[in-house]
Amino acid sequence: MIIKLQIKTLLLFVLSMLFFGCSEEAKGPIEGQEITTDSFEGVELKVAGNVEIVYGEQQSVRVEAQQNVLDNLTTNVRNNVMEIDLSKSMSNYTLNVYITTPLLNVANVSGSGTIKFENPKSENLSIALSGSGNIEGKDLETVSRVINIATSGSGKIVLSEIQTSSITTMLSGSGSIELSGSTVSIIDQKSGSGNLEGFNLTTENANVTISGSGNTSITCITKLDVGIAGSGSVFYKGTPEINTSISGSGRVESAN
Repeated sequence: MIIKLQIKTLLLFVLSMLFFGCSEEAKGPIEGQEITTDSFEGVELKVAGNVEIVYGEQQSVRVEAQQNVLDNLTTNVRNNVMEIDLSKSMSNYTLNVYITTPLLNVANVSGSGTIKFENPKSENLSIALSGSGNIEGKDLETVSRVINIATSGSGKIVLSEIQTSSITTMLSGSGSIELSGSTVSIIDQKSGSGNLEGFNLTTENANVTISGSGNTSITCITKLDVGIAGSGSVFYKGTPEINTSISGSGRVESAN
């Protein structure tokens, strides 16, 4: 047993040395640079860094980082989504990206980075988080039809000032989604331990399906449909008509 433990420890040490040995350390002062890219309608952050997106008639991208980080930065556009990445592993670096765009349909984080945006012009907005990072959106009255939200990591998505027709949320990790504003309908599906914090979101109709241990809190006016096959629960405000199908230990409880 001791020998096996020593072997595992040695392997972890070797793998760590290989990983960090292949990383290039950021050097020098923070430099600013304008980036020219093809036109895009979405942004995906694949590395640690901070991205801020604002509305503007003309598309522009400005990056702040150390020079050797800028030299290895990639901003390829695929399927109308600009993918922010590094061509090699970097350590101890700073990466700030400032984007102005007339249209934002996609905001994704697949790492430990952060995307912040406000006042996006879009009919349908798709937001996905698959790492430990964060996504924050403000002033979402401009998303007129649908907001699709998915998280499979441990990070947090916070969206405020929503005014849209429909919202769908899918949680399959330990992360959380926090929503405020109003919508006509919301469909919430979760299979992990993450929570939907939606007391500050008012909806006419809500459909909640839970097969994990995560909880949903929601303010619902007209109709609330709930299916629970796990230990998660639904807490609601309002006086909606309620239909339930529960086969787990979860419950539906008024928070009025």
